Amino acid sequence: MTENIYYKKLDWKILPKNIHDELFILAHSSENIRPTNRRGRDNYHHYLLPSSIEQWCRSNLPIDHRYVCRLQRFFDTDHIPKHIDQSRTATFNYLLSETGPITNWFIEDQLIESIIIPQHQWYYVNVSITHSVNHIDQERIALCVFMPHDSEYPTSSSIKI
Repeated sequence: MTENIYYKKLDWKILPKNIHDELFILAHSSENIRPTNRRGRDNYHHYLLPSSIEQWCRSNLPIDHRYVCRLQRFFDTDHIPKHIDQSRTATFNYLLSETGPITNWFIEDQLIESIIIPQHQWYYVNVSITHSVNHIDQERIALCVFMPHDSEYPTSSSIKI
C-alpha cells in the first residue's frame, strides 16, 4: 500500500475547549483581530492569533520557530475553487467549524482524492497539488499551522507527521 500524499490524520494534541471557543469568537469579531491575508477574495481571511494561543501551539504541537500559526476563515461562499497555495506546500489544519466541507485533489482536472476532514482533529494537508473545497454550508474555520515558502522546509526532527 502506498502512502497517501494528499492528507494524513495526525496524532497531535487536541485544542482545549477554552481555546476552541476563543478562536471561534475571534473569527467573528473584526474588532479583536485583523485579517493578515485576504488573497484578493472577500470571503477568505487569515488572522493572527492572540499570544496566549500562539504560545499554546508552540508548547503543545511538534513545531519549531519556523512555523506560522493562523486562524483561517472562509465565509459567504459554498466552495473554494481549484487552486494551488502559493505561500506554502503543506498545512496542518484543525477544523473548528462543523464537519462537512469536502477537500478534493486533482491532476489535470481529474479528481484523484477526496476527504471530509472531521472537526477537532489535526490533519496534514498537501496544498502544493491542485485542490478545492466544496460543500461549505455556512463557513469553514480552522486553526492552521504551516511553514511559509520563505523559510527552510521541515525536517524529520522539526515536525512529526
